[in-house]
Parts: sequence; structure tokens; C-alpha cells
Amino acid sequence: MHNFIRINGINIHYREYFQHKQETILFIHANVVDMRIFDTMISYLGAQYHIVQYDLRGYGMSDNDVNIDELTLDHFSDDLHQFIEHLQLDHIHLVGLQMGALIATRYTSRFSTNVGSLTLMTVPCHPPHLIQQVRAHRQKLANNYTSIPFDYIEQHATILDSGHPELMKLREYAKAIPYDLYKKVMDITVSSTPLADIRTINCPIIILTGSKEILFPAQYLQLHTIYLEHCSFRTISKASSLMVIDRPGYIANLLVEWLDELKRRDQPYDPFLARLGKEIYDYTSKQLGAYTFDENVLQVDILENFHVYMNGVEVSGGWNKRFAKSILLYLLFQRTASREQLCDTLWPNISLQQAKKNLRVYLSYLRQQLTLRQASFSFLVVERDEIKLQGKIKSDGLDFIERLHEAEIEKNDKQKEEKVIQFIENMPLRIFESHHDEWFHTFRSQVEQRIMILVHSHLKKVLENGYNQVALHLVEKINSVLPTFEWYEQLIDLYEKLDMHAHAHLWRTKLKNDMEEE
Repeated sequence: MHNFIRINGINIHYREYFQHKQETILFIHANVVDMRIFDTMISYLGAQYHIVQYDLRGYGMSDNDVNIDELTLDHFSDDLHQFIEHLQLDHIHLVGLQMGALIATRYTSRFSTNVGSLTLMTVPCHPPHLIQQVRAHRQKLANNYTSIPFDYIEQHATILDSGHPELMKLREYAKAIPYDLYKKVMDITVSSTPLADIRTINCPIIILTGSKEILFPAQYLQLHTIYLEHCSFRTISKASSLMVIDRPGYIANLLVEWLDELKRRDQPYDPFLARLGKEIYDYTSKQLGAYTFDENVLQVDILENFHVYMNGVEVSGGWNKRFAKSILLYLLFQRTASREQLCDTLWPNISLQQAKKNLRVYLSYLRQQLTLRQASFSFLVVERDEIKLQGKIKSDGLDFIERLHEAEIEKNDKQKEEKVIQFIENMPLRIFESHHDEWFHTFRSQVEQRIMILVHSHLKKVLENGYNQVALHLVEKINSVLPTFEWYEQLIDLYEKLDMHAHAHLWRTKLKNDMEEE
């Protein structure tokens, strides 16, 4: 029986079975199909649960009123939220396949206190530095066709033989999907990551991947979830991306058994085993934390030239508008700031009231600059009391400051010498010269002063040991980066000691000319 419900201004098509049951299993389908992908699997479930399946907006018999190019993951999770509210579903177990898995995690993270569990199948989750490559591959694949490339999908997403009745049905489902919608949702699917959502979810999660999976490799996802107490991971043998048609009966039985297991999770309590489990969890989390990366990476290069990358893709324009670069750099080095701090630092000559008014516009613009639209994620967090950056923040400038700090605080003489030499050798010829705000000039001067103190301290020890050649190399390097009359004089003295009189004469002349110009 076809049912329709009107939510968010559109009609959503759905079916449900065994409405009298208290617990609901709600199925969310993938991109290349509609809700009927689950029909065979559902036939194996029996009558233990209230079963609900629905067509995503634009798929099957459901409407879509949003420009396809503007669709985001949040549109689909908003639909799911309203769908559950209108049906007054209470205790729900969400089952999502591919895009459906992303929708399930986003919904549960944003809205739900009534989700009992998540079953996530063939979950898209790529390392940030590879996302652009995957997107390019899928886009190139899509551009070679004028309709959904079902032959390719048949070869790579299932183990069933060509001509299998399930594949013939899927081919018919795919014909009804607008090609532009397929391309857009495909891009959302490969660009998104569920990791941030999974970490905020408290309910049990089981993640299923096929042993023959090649479209959405699961290693990165497994690495980031293996130590999470609420997550478990299963590999389904003899199955690929569309595992619900590869092995529908097995998946159905596994789902029911897992839900039954959740109801029997109370176990006899042993304080030693409880403590041991906690210690192993903490240790594993710490170990994995040293080798894993946050799901979204913002790279800001500022040491020599200014460049911004979001998940490896450069954001090349728009930084000289509405103080975007100034605000970003302040947050980069301060990490968090109040509105008052930003206004006092960046616009000290404007009244605080007017500066705050302007700041609202500037922050709105910067948030757009720092938003991953495919994943509906912004690196800029604007809250009432503070403005800050979120995600994995990387910067050659921050790394430079960290190396300087490590050299400054090192207590072991030998290790300090090694760190100082390494720091000096790796110094670029230009340091923080790509920005010109007053606060940034002050910051740069402070960094330069710290470098001079560090070099002076090390140079003194080198000269005391009589290593004039080493000292010369050191002074030549630091003078090429931070030239001063003091370094000129030091160079002249070292050249004379090393009988390099011609060099000494050249630097005396340069010193005289530069001092006269002053």
C-alpha cells in the first residue's frame, strides 16, 4: 500500500508493516535506488518489529522542491526528522545503506533521543586528503554517461551475476531517478564523512561492510571507530556494496540477532573486568589518537605565502574581502576570541558598537569561506560568547612557532643544540611577511626577538668552543632571514678570523652604505 505524508512542503512516499509493534525498524536507502532496495530483505524479518521504509526526496514517488545543486545532507536529515515526528515514532532502530547511513548518523547526532540503535551498511568514509580524488573520479565517471551508469554499478557494487532478477529490478528503479539528482547526491555521498556524528552518538552502532567491497573501502572508518565503546564492526562475507541484495536473508537475520542481543546486554558485574575494560579502552584510544586524523582538515599557510586549503582543496579567492584574512589569522594564533577581543584588536579606532555591527557581517562572510558545502560543515564556530575554529587545524606558521618553542625550552644541552641547529637550517627566507595588520606586525616582531635571543645564546657557545666556521655558517643563515647591522659586524669579524679578507671588505662596504641610508 502506498502512503504519503506531507513534510517540509513536499510529499514523502512510504510504506509500513506491523504497525502494532512497539519498536520500529526504519530503512533509509542509497543513491542509485529507492526504498524498494530493501523489499527482499524485509521479507525475511518476520513480524517482530514495526517496519517503515520511505523514498528520499526526489526518489521513487517522493517530491523535491529544492534546487538540486543546493541539496545538502542536512536537507535529507531534516526530512527524516519531520517524517519521524509526523508518524510519532518512538523507539526506533535506523538502518541505512550508503547515503542512507550518512543520513541516519546525521539525524541521530542532530535530533534524536529516541533512536535505540544504528545499523550502517557500506558507509562512505574517505580520508580527507583523498576526498577530492574520489569526487573527481565519480564526476568523471558520471560525465561519461547521460544516465545512471548501471552497467558500471552492476560490475562494482554487487556480486550477483548480470541478468539476476534483483539487478533487473534495480535497473528499473534507477531509470526513474533524475540524472542530475543522482550526480548531486553521489557528490554528497563521497564528500561527506560520518565520523564527527558517530562520535557524538550514544546509542549502539553496528557497521557492516562487504568482504568484496571496493567502492567504499572501510579501513579508514574502522580505524576511527574500532575503539569506540558504542560501535561494533562486522565484515559480511560474499557481499559487496549492495549487500542487501547480495545476501538479504543473512543481513536480516544478523539485524534481528543484534537487536535481540541489545535487549540482553545486562551482564554480571565484575569490578576487575570493568576496570580492565576501561583501561584497555583508554590505552587503545590514546594509541590510535597518535595515528589518526580529524575528519575535516583546515590548512592555513602563512609563514612565507598565504594559502588556505580545506580537506586538501585550496580556497584561492575572497580572502581580501570583509577582513576575512585578518579574522582567520587572529583565530589561527589565538584559537578562540570574544567579539570584544576581535573588535579591539582589529579595529581599535572604531567604536565598539559599530565594530560589533560590522563584525556580524564579516563573520557571516568568513563562515561561508570556511564551509564544506558538500558535508554541511564549517570550520568557523560562531557562538554567543566566543568565536573559534573547529576541526583539524594545521599551519606552517603554527608548526614554526612550535619548533621555536621546543628549541627554547629544551633542557638537555646536546638535544638543545640539535634542535637549535635544525630550526635555523630550516628557516625560510621570509617569515610572516604576507599580512600587515598592526597586531600581526607586533606578533612578528615578538617572534623575531625570540629567534634572535635563541641564536645569540647558541652562537655564544659555538664561539666559546672556537668553532668559527660553524659560527660563520650560522650567522650567514640568520642574516639572510633577519638582517641587522649587528649580524653585519659579526660576519666581518668572523671573515677576518678565517682569513677571508675580501669578504670582510665587502661587508664593511655594505655596512657603511646601509648605515648612511639609514
